[in-house]
Amino acid sequence: MTGLRANELRNLTVQHLDVQRCGLQLDASWTKNRKPGFQPLPLSLSERLHAFSGQARAFYEKHYGEELATSALPEQPLLYVPSHPARSLDIDLDAAGIPKVTPAGKLDFHAVRLAYINLVIESGVTVKEAQVLARHETPELTMNIYGRAREERLWTVVEQVAQAIRVISVSQPEGEITGDDTKALISQKIQNTGEVEAAGIEPASESLQSQPLHMLSRGQNSHPPTLPGRTRRVLAWFKFRQLLLQAWEKGGYPTS
Repeated sequence: MTGLRANELRNLTVQHLDVQRCGLQLDASWTKNRKPGFQPLPLSLSERLHAFSGQARAFYEKHYGEELATSALPEQPLLYVPSHPARSLDIDLDAAGIPKVTPAGKLDFHAVRLAYINLVIESGVTVKEAQVLARHETPELTMNIYGRAREERLWTVVEQVAQAIRVISVSQPEGEITGDDTKALISQKIQNTGEVEAAGIEPASESLQSQPLHMLSRGQNSHPPTLPGRTRRVLAWFKFRQLLLQAWEKGGYPTS
């Protein structure tokens, strides 16, 4: 739950744990990018690390043996990190019955960092926030090299799209939708819009609302594909509301 690399974890000391800020202070002398930093931690993990402080040295003495004298370990290590993390991970994978190589790639120690970054992305943060937590120089490295699209999430997305454009409620009998049905649907959507605006999300401008949906990703009013998911949903909703209002004014309803 840190996204730190094996060598960075091995160099952490008790002094690097900042309980007040709930995170880890990172030294430029051992980070990969040679820059100091701060890595936020979940509160529960910060508390567990604080309770474990001072105990890691005993694990090194037990497992490293004679190698301990020649190992470049800090005086007060915060964590115990095996001398060969890849070997230890292979043993754990075998014991758990998890294959090391799959069609999606190889599961090694660095895959833990990759998984952390993708869980950050999937949590709905902005691209900048994901880049900072991953400690990458550029957002392209975070999104295009580390970022992954999981098949099960793609199915979830298309199901959500289908729900957003479906005009017949699951409780409504099959048949033609009446004007009252249309008015009720629009009223409900407008009420939901008020709740969105009350939450502090700025509505789309009139020029953006008038753009066809397929133009939202190109042209002068285009937006990069890295827009936060919440923003994309709000933009799509305002366009959908405009189509409903146009249909209502014409006395009809879109059927496709």
